[in-house]
Amino acid sequence: MLSQVLVRVVMLREKGRRMSPAEVRQRVPLDGWIRVAREPAKRLPLGQWRYMAMLLPYPDSPSPIAALHAMELVQWDLRGLVLRGLEELWQRKQRTDYRQAWWVVPLVGSDVAPVRNLIDDAEELEQIEQAMHP
Repeated sequence: MLSQVLVRVVMLREKGRRMSPAEVRQRVPLDGWIRVAREPAKRLPLGQWRYMAMLLPYPDSPSPIAALHAMELVQWDLRGLVLRGLEELWQRKQRTDYRQAWWVVPLVGSDVAPVRNLIDDAEELEQIEQAMHP
C-alpha cells in the first residue's frame, strides 16, 4: 500500500535553471498529495531502485500535477524537505529532461488552499452544444 501526505510544493528550478530567492518567492506553490514510489530503471545493480515523487491534486485525482524522476532527498529539517531529480517535459514525441528541485512542506487542515473547480460547467455545456449543433 502506498502512503501519501498532503503537502505544499514550491519548484526551485525553471527548465533546469536555478531560480533566485526573489523568483522562488514569486512562484505560486502547489498544494496536493505527494506520493513516492519506485520507478522502473535500467542498468542498475540488482536490488537498487530509482524513486519518483508525484504530486497529485487535492482533494482527489489520478493525474499528477508534477512528477520528479530519479528523486533524491537532499535536505530535511523543521522547515520541510528538499527533493531533487529530473523533470520531464514533452513536446509532441520529444522528451527533454531538466534538473528540478522541490521544497516540500507538510500541510495541516487550516493551511490547505481552498479547492477550486477548474472547469466552468456552464461553459463546458455550451461548448458541447456548439460541437453537436454547428
